[in-house]
Amino acid sequence: MDGYGLTLAALEPRKRIDRLISAWSLLPKALLSRFPLVVAGATGWKNEQLRRQIERAAAEGWLIPLGFVPEQDLPGIYSGAKIFVFPSLYEGFGLPPLEAMATGVPTIVAAQSCLPEVTRGAAMEIDPEDVPAFALAIQNALEDDGWQRNAIARGLEVAGSYTWRRCVNETVELYERCIGVMSDPAGRSAII
Repeated sequence: MDGYGLTLAALEPRKRIDRLISAWSLLPKALLSRFPLVVAGATGWKNEQLRRQIERAAAEGWLIPLGFVPEQDLPGIYSGAKIFVFPSLYEGFGLPPLEAMATGVPTIVAAQSCLPEVTRGAAMEIDPEDVPAFALAIQNALEDDGWQRNAIARGLEVAGSYTWRRCVNETVELYERCIGVMSDPAGRSAII
């Protein structure tokens, strides 16, 4: 084993872990044995079929289910990954890809929701619904050292740009715009 592929998400339909497992299963046998898929995350909901899929892949030896992982253990789990894959169809922000990029892990995300905006070109973008193309993207990510080096450098840069100071400043700016008071030409105040 030369590392592993990692996904971290609650086991629920919008996360598309089922598509990731289907895509991973299409990898050449040599890659499956070198890079098992590690699935970590909370229990979730509406996942009976997904749980069976995880059990089958684990029984075949190329998937390692971790379940919920405490926050203090995440940096170590991220840092051992060869790639991180987050095929979610909907996210409010998408923190796991940033966490992976911050630890120097090349990242693949769904090309929808907020994920392209959050990762700003540092992650490979895929369509999780196109399982054969998704599998090819995973294979390329595992085998392309040049892409990995570039994804690591770009990921560290993008993840480093997200700071709590920036979050506070942008939140304050947004509130000021939303509740700000403007003066109209006659000198009266108006709330916009």
